[in-house]
Amino acid sequence: MCTRHRSLVVLSPIVKRVMQAVLFMLPCCPGALSAAAGEIATNKPAILFVTNWGKANGCNEAYLKRLMDAGMNVSSAGFEKVTPELFAKFDVVVIPALPPVNPDASGATFATISPSANEKLRAALDGYLNAGGGLLVAGPLWGWEIGWDHLKASNAYLKKWNAEIVPELVLDKQNFYKQPYFLQQAYSFTRNIPPSAVSQGVSMVWYPVDVNNNGGAAPPSTSTLKLGAEWTAVLKGEDTAGS
Repeated sequence: MCTRHRSLVVLSPIVKRVMQAVLFMLPCCPGALSAAAGEIATNKPAILFVTNWGKANGCNEAYLKRLMDAGMNVSSAGFEKVTPELFAKFDVVVIPALPPVNPDASGATFATISPSANEKLRAALDGYLNAGGGLLVAGPLWGWEIGWDHLKASNAYLKKWNAEIVPELVLDKQNFYKQPYFLQQAYSFTRNIPPSAVSQGVSMVWYPVDVNNNGGAAPPSTSTLKLGAEWTAVLKGEDTAGS
């Protein structure tokens, strides 16, 4: 793997305590998070998940509980509901992936977004990030065809921040584990964690590396990142990792 592509998680100015919790507990489908934004307590770190995946698509309630037990305030909003005022209430905004623009759409769904809703969303994100807010982009949601369109849409926005999700899957066969039963999903781990504000106390991170197709939907996997010099990597693959 090219050295510049080995970064797995990167950091722009983000609140330390919030990002530590998200770094430890990211894998989930957060569509059913329900805390009201207007009730966010100012003395707790606050996370907003922006997604149009609803409860029918599943939600890891144990994940939500761990965030709340860690002292987080957690909320969610659909793409068409975001405003600069809403973003300003949160320390970190988490977006699984930005939806592609559909000129015929009337709003936003998990698959597409209208031009007007997209313009509103990106303007709100620009203002939030320029004001020092933290954004965590998880990448395409699934391995169906819509995943590639989500990747292109996400990269179209990230390009202005000199970042890109590269369509290459990371695999480290020397630091590897595969579940022996049921889904048999595969994982690698890394201890290549540069010192940073959000990685303090983190000695090892497991990340999904499965590349097999499972009924039309790809299982969890990890892509590489291409970054400008102004970015700071907080998690990298081991020297034995490749893509």
